[in-house]
Amino acid sequence: MVNFTSPDCLILSESMIREVALCKRLRLIHFYHYVYVPPNSHSGGLCVAWKNEVDLEPQFVSKNVICGTVFFDPPNCLWSFIAIYGLPGPLEWKIFWESLSFLLDRSPGARVIIGDLNGTLLDSESWSSSRGSRGSSSSLLALYECCSNLGLTDLGFQGPKFTWGRRRGGFLFQRSRLDRVFASIEWRTLFPKATVHVLPYIASDHNAIQFNILVIRRRRNFIDYVKEDNGT
Repeated sequence: MVNFTSPDCLILSESMIREVALCKRLRLIHFYHYVYVPPNSHSGGLCVAWKNEVDLEPQFVSKNVICGTVFFDPPNCLWSFIAIYGLPGPLEWKIFWESLSFLLDRSPGARVIIGDLNGTLLDSESWSSSRGSRGSSSSLLALYECCSNLGLTDLGFQGPKFTWGRRRGGFLFQRSRLDRVFASIEWRTLFPKATVHVLPYIASDHNAIQFNILVIRRRRNFIDYVKEDNGT
């Protein structure tokens, strides 16, 4: 998939793989720079990797957030890039998004957030075979407040409606849109033609996301966000 989409930056979450093995795999596909937070026991694992053409300086790293400053397009313009692996439980969401709001408020330039929120914002973004097509929202009120306070908006998507699915006995019984991209008004002004594509399901329980930045000088396929469950 990476060879087909040719991204300049790659995000991996739930990457259950040792750092030495990950580094070797990244080098094979020409990603010579990376930040990696290894998994804790049988969960977690977050990595941001980038090619030589990208000038990215990490600013903050934790098991759920990797924040950095990007300097490469447009010339002499910097913006903040935040990769997220969302917390799984609603009891933790409020603290997480409040702390992220504090971090973002101190991040320089325009801002972009990409990753797995581990929750939905609307009822229509979730489906369960037990509820038919009605769905159920996990009501990330703290996320709404974070985005509202910082002027962040959802960039939308092209492709499949849902980005995650759960199977039982080989049958799909739950689907949700957990993975998305948010950006500030300043960032959208810099890159008005940016697009988000939800790629077809391959092996993971998450669809990969391709985040394209279109600029006048040349096309940038900046990010592939990939959720991995088995380290492959």
